[in-house]
Amino acid sequence: MLSNDPRPDAAYILANSLWFHYHKSPDWTWSVWDNTFAALRVQVNAEAPRDARYASFLLHIDQHLPDGLDEHVARWFQETGKAELISIDSVAWTNLTHTLLHLVVQGVLATTTILKGLVYPLWNHALASGTEECEVYLRAAHDIFARLVLSGEEDWGNDIVELQRVRVRRQDVFCAPHLSLLVGAIPTLVFLEHAPHVPAELRPRAVGLRDAVCGSVEFRQGIYRDLNAVRDAFDKSLQYDALDESLVEPLMDALRLILNVTRTGMTIS
Repeated sequence: MLSNDPRPDAAYILANSLWFHYHKSPDWTWSVWDNTFAALRVQVNAEAPRDARYASFLLHIDQHLPDGLDEHVARWFQETGKAELISIDSVAWTNLTHTLLHLVVQGVLATTTILKGLVYPLWNHALASGTEECEVYLRAAHDIFARLVLSGEEDWGNDIVELQRVRVRRQDVFCAPHLSLLVGAIPTLVFLEHAPHVPAELRPRAVGLRDAVCGSVEFRQGIYRDLNAVRDAFDKSLQYDALDESLVEPLMDALRLILNVTRTGMTIS
């Protein structure tokens, strides 16, 4: 979709041209995103500078939209995204991850949009798939979650400006209505930890993500503002007819971790 023209204004020129010729079409933004995704998918090498150029192009597209690009990407995730995402290879995931992170930093995409549309559905799909073919997209989902929700200075090359922007963008994750989605994903991580088809190295990664998010100050503040989200998420998980009895205690341990409650249930710190 983008040429190899190294000029810094190439993305700007292309975005303007597409808007001028196609903006009256109701689906032009969808098509732009879908074609950009297709271009990222077929790159044979993961090249961060090129990925930044795709993000720059999408930033210019976003500036032409009254309500921004975010809602269109969210709809793509919901309608066709999962089928596309589970089929791409690790190089394509590297390209896509670079682009998504750039777009979050620039405020084009919301962190909550990527979690709701990409990370949580892929966690659920990996659990339901029952096959080790989930490795590539599950690893990517873990990595994106960590970068957006848990990352610190070492993850952003000591770029304090980008890190601060990411920290600002992630605040909505810990507030209603998005907090309930995060809490609802924690039982899924528990199930992934104990799923025999999940590659061995990714099971402890799920444990690490869960421990880190439950230990964050923002998460603890959020759940104490909305304890109903915790109750609803775990009530739903424990009502699964097919829930293996061996998973009940791990779920209870996860609930204790969320609430920072000891096994005796007598103290909260």
